[in-house]
Amino acid sequence: MKPNTNFMTLTMLAMAIIYSPLSLEAEEANPSMATTMHQGWAYGQNDSLTAINQAINRLKIELNGRTPTVIFMSATTKNLNMPLMAAEVKKAFNHAPLWGASSALGVIMNNEHDYMKGDVVGLLALCSKDYNIFVKGAAVANHTDDYVRAAESIILAAKANREEIPSLILFTSNPGPHEELILELLKQHFGRNIPIYGGSCGTEASCQRYSIAEGQAYSEGLALLMIYTHKRIGACYQMGFKPEDHRGVATRAEGRRLYEIDGRPALQVYNEWADGFFTNAIREGKSIRSEGQMYHPLAIVKKNALNEELYISLSANNQDFDTGALELFASVAPGDELTILKGDIDSLQNRCFLAVTKAKKDARGLIAGGLVFYCSGARLLLENKNCTAQLGPKLKQAFRDKPFLLMFHNGEHGNVPLGESFHGNLMLDVVVFEE
Repeated sequence: MKPNTNFMTLTMLAMAIIYSPLSLEAEEANPSMATTMHQGWAYGQNDSLTAINQAINRLKIELNGRTPTVIFMSATTKNLNMPLMAAEVKKAFNHAPLWGASSALGVIMNNEHDYMKGDVVGLLALCSKDYNIFVKGAAVANHTDDYVRAAESIILAAKANREEIPSLILFTSNPGPHEELILELLKQHFGRNIPIYGGSCGTEASCQRYSIAEGQAYSEGLALLMIYTHKRIGACYQMGFKPEDHRGVATRAEGRRLYEIDGRPALQVYNEWADGFFTNAIREGKSIRSEGQMYHPLAIVKKNALNEELYISLSANNQDFDTGALELFASVAPGDELTILKGDIDSLQNRCFLAVTKAKKDARGLIAGGLVFYCSGARLLLENKNCTAQLGPKLKQAFRDKPFLLMFHNGEHGNVPLGESFHGNLMLDVVVFEE
């Protein structure tokens, strides 16, 4: 693959900061070989077999005899049996690779529903002779080393299957510190700037989460998809928050545990940066993990090759009142520069349209459809204001008549312009495929 020269730089529009990754080299498309995407879904049906058959039949009607190159899948799992449904999809489309993940509370597609909340399954098929796909997953024990070993095995299988570097990688798994280690492993094998998207498979409280690869749904595991193409894949990794003026350095950190900022307890510094927002919770010994905390997330400050600042937002999972340490949903390393971000409902709503618009430009505006990975924590902020359904019209306006599948994840991977791929929280990913 030729070196990528079509870089996009960081753009701030209103309250949103959008990250657009390396655009991919493409040859002029043959009009007779147009890429198309097609969707199927079932909504409000809590019988798993009935639901998946409805989604499959809808997709077959949309395909109209076309053969899928790959199928993307997402579903909620409160009442629906993901292993059964994944097996049925593979049975119906035996020759098409299958990749996906569970979603928290609902999904959004380009149909008559603005937000399908509750029992829902969505399927999105890509049909093209210009895209080649490798998909493989693995069930693992709940240990970081097991995840890394499983990922290395999948990577080696992909390299044995195809010698070239993937154009883009999709990666999903259960949440945990293994995510950053697997991202690093992918960079070691395929280059520091390899675009990696996806995230932690989503779920709601007390429900099982799943990663999907081929006909398998892994309740503890991972799924990797490698895309090889000469066409452009447009993508954005976006926050929807803006940085405040506070800056500090992680002087003591290990994995996803941040002990000190500038030599002081991280919780104390974080509360000062947030203008005392957590004072009452700290005084009463209560968790700072709240709706308000998600409006004031910490962030790692990164710089790209042009010395432009980029921000990877972090969400706090818990705190240790004795040590003042913060438990985060993403890793921090000693020496990382930190800041605090601020967001609001408007920015979280508008970022969908802005991110899709940016990704479409990467794909020269001619897209077949795409995928959207939206943080379930950010969705919760919208849900509490009864605003989640407003995401649907904004996405439909951006995608126009093209199919898409939005799944709500519990952490997001993405690529920043002139830089690497990272794992963050409260983020939004968009991946669109050129026709």
